[in-house]
Amino acid sequence: MNSKDITAKPVVVIRTGRVAGKIRYPIVDATKQEVVGFIIDDERWYLETKVILFALIRGMNNDVVTVDDDSAVMSSSLGSLQRQLQENVQIIGHKVITEEGRLLGFVEEFAFNAFTGKIESYKVKEAQGNITQQEVLSIGRDLIVIRGSGVAPRDYVLRTPTMAATVGSPVEDGGFNLNSIFERRQMDFAIGKRLLRRIESDEGVVIAREGEIVNRDLIQRAKKQGKFTELVMSLDSSDMGM
Repeated sequence: MNSKDITAKPVVVIRTGRVAGKIRYPIVDATKQEVVGFIIDDERWYLETKVILFALIRGMNNDVVTVDDDSAVMSSSLGSLQRQLQENVQIIGHKVITEEGRLLGFVEEFAFNAFTGKIESYKVKEAQGNITQQEVLSIGRDLIVIRGSGVAPRDYVLRTPTMAATVGSPVEDGGFNLNSIFERRQMDFAIGKRLLRRIESDEGVVIAREGEIVNRDLIQRAKKQGKFTELVMSLDSSDMGM
């Protein structure tokens, strides 16, 4: 998936069929080189910035982005992406230099894996090829530093792994098991992070306590009670991208 392709795509809520808004731009974790969510525009964008976490996205293609229910669209003030929002690394327009200081050009767009969020390559406007994420040494607020020195831009060519190799997901009937991919994405996002508050069922039964470290069993309990989104919103933001 290219960053330009996802821009302005509608976010559809599966449970109600309504359009919750449109993608404005990806939220990037520069340390991990991955898309962790999206800023979206809705009819009340002028009152509050809204975001969706990558872990809560059910599906994504060149037409629409889908989420299970309205709770997946949340306020940017809830904390889960505070570090990335404060850093505001948007990648597009970043200057690309080698570790020796040679300017290669500026990032025009980037490609990321629609299942994992991992950035796979960066298209540099002035170059004849793409920079792969393996070439990147660091990403700052305004520039990207890559390996090598004195290498002509045309020598940096796209070496994108196949989708199957990148995702490493179960396959059913010759295609991807999307439910398994979705579940693993959620697990990878939440496991090992600490809860900032207690999570209860609608009947008041405690699902998880403040300070508890999220594990697989806790996630399953939260999902069974329809509280997974609340669990995600309650994760310690300091654990995001450690």
